[in-house]
Amino acid sequence: MTVYVGFVLIMLLVLFKTFTIQMEGKSGMLSDDEDKIPTRIIKRKPRRGEILDVNFTPLVTSVSYYEIHMDPTVVKEDIFNDKISDLAKGLAQMYTTRSAREWGNYIRLGRKRGNRYLKIRSKVSNEERRKLAELPIFNLGRMKGGLIDNDVTVTRKKPYNELLRRTLGYVSDDGRGLKVGLEGAYDDYLKGEYGEEIEQKISTGWKRTGQIINEAVEGADIVTSIDIEIQEVAHSELLKQLEQHEAKHGCVVVMDVKTGFVKAIVNLSLGKDGNYYESYNQAIGTK
Repeated sequence: MTVYVGFVLIMLLVLFKTFTIQMEGKSGMLSDDEDKIPTRIIKRKPRRGEILDVNFTPLVTSVSYYEIHMDPTVVKEDIFNDKISDLAKGLAQMYTTRSAREWGNYIRLGRKRGNRYLKIRSKVSNEERRKLAELPIFNLGRMKGGLIDNDVTVTRKKPYNELLRRTLGYVSDDGRGLKVGLEGAYDDYLKGEYGEEIEQKISTGWKRTGQIINEAVEGADIVTSIDIEIQEVAHSELLKQLEQHEAKHGCVVVMDVKTGFVKAIVNLSLGKDGNYYESYNQAIGTK
C-alpha cells in the first residue's frame, strides 16, 4: 500500500511539473511577442535609367548617396575591444571632422548607451561606401560588424547643366504628376519597377534593416539622336547672337537631312536677371 501511494505521489509531481513548464513556455512566448520590435514593409525605389546622346554619353544620370549608420551593440565584446582603435583610425583618415580618439569615444559611448542606429556619415558616395565596408569591424558585415549602409537617396543629375535642360525635361515628385520633355515622354521605360524591403521601428523612428523581400528593377536607358558636341556649338552660337541683338528668345534645331534625326536642339529665353535659360521649348511649343 505504501509503495502504491508513493507511486501516485510521484506521478502527481511529474504531472504538476509538466503543467508548470508548459505554462512557463506559453508565458515566455507571450513575452517575446510583446517585446518583438515592430516592422513594416516599404517600397524600395529603383534606380532610374539614363538618357544618353548618340555616342552613349550621359545627358541625364542617376547619382546615389548613402546614409551610413552603425549598430555597435551587435559586435562581440572581444572583437569590439580588439578592433575599435583600428576602426577609429580608418574613420579619422576618411573623415577628419573627428580625430581617431574622438571617433573611438563616439562609438564606445553609442555602444554603452545601446544606440542601434549610430550616425557615421551622410551623403556618402558609392566609392566611399565601398571603402567603409573594408574597415575593421565594418568588414564583418551588418550582422556581426554593425554596418548599416543600405539607406540610399537617388538624385537626377544633368552633367551639362543648362544644355538641353528643357528638352531633357523632368518628372515632378511633388504629387502633381507633371511630366516634361524626354524624362516625361519615356517615363515608363526609365522609371523601372519598385521592390520591397523591411523597416524596423526604433526610438527615433523607422530604419531600414537591409532585409529585401523583392529587389527593385532598374529602369532602362534610352539613346537619343543628340550629339553633345554639336549641341554645345549650337548652344554657344545661339547665345552669342541673342546677347548681341538683345533678343527675348530664340531656338536652333540641327537635323541630319538624310535621316531626319535631330542632332541638336537649343531653346533660350531671357530671364528676369538678364541671363538666358532653357525655360521653354520654343522649337516645339511655339507656332
